[in-house]
Amino acid sequence: MLGFKHGLLAVTATSVGQAVANAKKGECAMSQVQEFLSVLVKNVPADDMPERIRQRWIENPKDLQKVLREALMPPQKPDSLRVDTARFDPVEFISKGWKLLADEQDTRSCSLTEVDFSEVDFLHCLTKEDLRSQKPWITGEEKLARLKKDSGRIRYGATVFMGLLLDYQEHQKKGDVENSVLGQLYRDKGVVYMDFFGDVLESPYGNRSVLYLYRYGDGVWRWFYGWLGVAWFETNVSAVSPQVS
Repeated sequence: MLGFKHGLLAVTATSVGQAVANAKKGECAMSQVQEFLSVLVKNVPADDMPERIRQRWIENPKDLQKVLREALMPPQKPDSLRVDTARFDPVEFISKGWKLLADEQDTRSCSLTEVDFSEVDFLHCLTKEDLRSQKPWITGEEKLARLKKDSGRIRYGATVFMGLLLDYQEHQKKGDVENSVLGQLYRDKGVVYMDFFGDVLESPYGNRSVLYLYRYGDGVWRWFYGWLGVAWFETNVSAVSPQVS
């Protein structure tokens, strides 16, 4: 059994070779690495392990190293669906003359510092009668009116939009957009579009719009704004909270 533990120590030392290297660089204390190896060897259940199993690990150190690595350094789970909200300035973000209409703002959205998109609902606001009609759509203004009537839900606005976009752009830089909140929503729930009726924008020409995010055919999420005077369909879903009252 002593030989097995010595063999385990050698394999484990290889597994944490990077940690040792980091220790030499001053990133962690060498004494901590030594203490870790000692604790690991002491806690291996070698006494209860059948001899044939011990021998198998002795003869297959690479397999043992793989098991140790997976057990001690499991792969990181995908990022959560929580996103920090972020400041939004319509002039900086779009152009001169754009503004947010204070009297159309859902102030509850403005006060949020983060949103968990695992709990977000996506509503199109069309009734069964709308969907059965020859014109299965409503205007954006009508959709806004219906969302306002559903006062138990928070209409997420520009700061939530901005937080999602920044999260996506940060993951783009790292080359792992699939783990962005938008990437996970598409992968796990099939979401390809969402708009944000918690804030209404007014253009320099007086047109009223809301921001939206859309996953185009090339797989890239992009932003734009939709005028409230045109048709909004069943696929144009709004990001809102679950019922809060």
